[in-house]
Amino acid sequence: MNETAIQVAEHRIFSTLRSAEDTQRSVLSNTACQMPWICCRWPSKPGWASMLRWCDGAMVRVSHEMAQAAPEISQEFSILQLELQAGKERQAAFLDMAERVGIDEMNSFANAFLQSNQYGTSISASLRRFATDMRLDHELRAQEKANRLPVQMSAVMAMCRMPVLLLICLAPMLIRWINMFG
Repeated sequence: MNETAIQVAEHRIFSTLRSAEDTQRSVLSNTACQMPWICCRWPSKPGWASMLRWCDGAMVRVSHEMAQAAPEISQEFSILQLELQAGKERQAAFLDMAERVGIDEMNSFANAFLQSNQYGTSISASLRRFATDMRLDHELRAQEKANRLPVQMSAVMAMCRMPVLLLICLAPMLIRWINMFG
């Protein structure tokens, strides 16, 4: 997967979500001033349904843009969108996607999105933090593999160098024996 394509897709998701949150805040502040009863009607976050529609649009956009770079992920997001449009519950759809893919990172993504949805926190901030954590995990795994490499190579190098070393050490002795007894 191309890192720049992923970063561009992340930037587009975050900018779309950020603009949606800003729009939601301005609409809510104007609406709350005009209609004080709105807080009683929507106890957690008033414009959350519209915010989720923006997130769905961002997922569709990312799905289409990642079709060339990562067709598997693109297909999974498309299936997720189709399930949501068919009326499946958001939590069940995300958990089914994580189960279908079978990767721990996708399970973490689904949980981060669902927790952000459940607790009413910023989706863009939670996905940004999720992306940072995934990059850090990827870097740590790469460093771990790089640190294991010298240990694994030492046995192979010893096996390849040992015959040559023995030949260099024993060759002068063999030449003397051939000259003495030959």
